[in-house]
Amino acid sequence: MTIRDKHDLAGMERVGAVVAETLTATTAAVEPGLLTKDLDEIAAEIYRRHGAQSAPTVEFGFPGHILVSVNDEVVHGIPGERVLAAGDIVTIDVTVELDGYVADAARTLCIPPVSTEHEQLSLVGEKALQAGIEAARSGCPVNDIGGAVEDCVTAGGFTVIRQMTGHGTGRAIWEDPMVPNFRQPGQRARLHEGLVLTIEPILTSGSDEIYEADDGWTVLTQDHASAAHWEHTIIITDGAARILTN
Repeated sequence: MTIRDKHDLAGMERVGAVVAETLTATTAAVEPGLLTKDLDEIAAEIYRRHGAQSAPTVEFGFPGHILVSVNDEVVHGIPGERVLAAGDIVTIDVTVELDGYVADAARTLCIPPVSTEHEQLSLVGEKALQAGIEAARSGCPVNDIGGAVEDCVTAGGFTVIRQMTGHGTGRAIWEDPMVPNFRQPGQRARLHEGLVLTIEPILTSGSDEIYEADDGWTVLTQDHASAAHWEHTIIITDGAARILTN
């Protein structure tokens, strides 16, 4: 969507704040021995308090309030009976609907003892997110974002999972434009002031080949290498992009 007036801006600020609160609370709770469904219950309580909903549940029937992906799970992990363990790398992805507005953010964290690979994978993902946000300015090509992300991930020694992209958002989870995490030949779209979109580097320590689990939701790396995922929802301005979900 494109922000048209103060009403749109206020709506996006409200939903972005709920996403940020949920992501902060759930990531703070991560520890060995916790069930992933316990994280989901934390999110559910925050949603109830704000009158918000899980956007993936509303739009697609996803069986959870948040998405929790562990180790070789790339995205869309279903919260359930899985027990988090020492040494896991965990991504929490929060997408909220509130009063007709949608915002989305994700964060990857590592449970001690942290391997060098996991530490660097998460760190490079966070740096790639920052690089993508810095490249997102009105009038610039969408490709500038993907190029910044790709360069950062490649320099860090990791691989962009190309099948997963950022995207416009605001009234639905996925809106135009798509925002690849790499330079896309022929991509001519440009960013404009007021555009709401997500930037979300998704990377792995192995191959970018992925597959969908039998549950119909969880996406995993084909070679079972670990993955990381960092994301914010932003508004394009005539200067630095504004982050709605921090």
